[in-house]
Amino acid sequence: MPPDGTGSGAAAIVTQPIRVGDRAHGYLGVLLPRDPLATDHVLIGHANSLLALDFERPLRLRLEQWRLNAAALRLALSAGPGDAAQLVGAAADPEGIRALVIRGGDPDAATATVREALHAAGRPVFVAETGSAGGVVALLGGGDDAAFADRLVTRLDARSRAALQLGLGSRHPVGAVVEAVAAAESASRAARPGGRTVDASDLAGRTLLTDPPTRDALARLDRELIAPLRAHHGLVEALRAYLENHGQWEATAAALGVHRHTARARVARAQEALGVDLASARVRAELLLAVILSDE
Repeated sequence: MPPDGTGSGAAAIVTQPIRVGDRAHGYLGVLLPRDPLATDHVLIGHANSLLALDFERPLRLRLEQWRLNAAALRLALSAGPGDAAQLVGAAADPEGIRALVIRGGDPDAATATVREALHAAGRPVFVAETGSAGGVVALLGGGDDAAFADRLVTRLDARSRAALQLGLGSRHPVGAVVEAVAAAESASRAARPGGRTVDASDLAGRTLLTDPPTRDALARLDRELIAPLRAHHGLVEALRAYLENHGQWEATAAALGVHRHTARARVARAQEALGVDLASARVRAELLLAVILSDE
């Protein structure tokens, strides 16, 4: 058989790829009792076109359904609690819903990839780009976890994936879709670009550090008060040990690996340099958060 798919003599086979744009659906093969005529190629071409349209019909219907689902999700987020939230009820499982927020990168590529991944997993597809959440939002089942969320973006190329921050919100009932997305957005802010999905349930003790205004205020506190301590060996470490151990000298000394008198002396020097009163619980709390943020 020649490379062009035609034969000579008593029989011939004509093959054509069934393709629409960059989507291939297979091949059409036609067995003829003779070499194909020009009219045969025309008829085979028409048959190919009809097959391509038939293959594309489910895809067109699926894309239209995804667009409707995206519109329903945006409406539910803008309308808040109430009947509108029930428009996304199909996304829930017996444990409710969880929202995934994806920040950074190309939102169109992220949206397309997550949609296809959810469809391949047999899940309802509610994915939309929304400015209110600062990125792409996808609704998952309440039983889904961060590992499942990670798998939704694995088909993106490495460069695109490296720019993404993924946050998975805690479980909520369908009527609380706004709260579910808000929790996911907070988690996404705590995620490292290109890192794994951050689960909101793992953020206990870090919630304030994911809020941009709070982070800015703590960063300013670090620059103005704590940064000068770094010029003195061991003072920042002593301050953090003291703060994390609630001012307990034995625990502070153990954390530093020094005698408690040495720990006391270092903390006293830090307090003097800072010009603050470490006896104040509010001062200790703010300083601890600033130190933790600076060490991230």
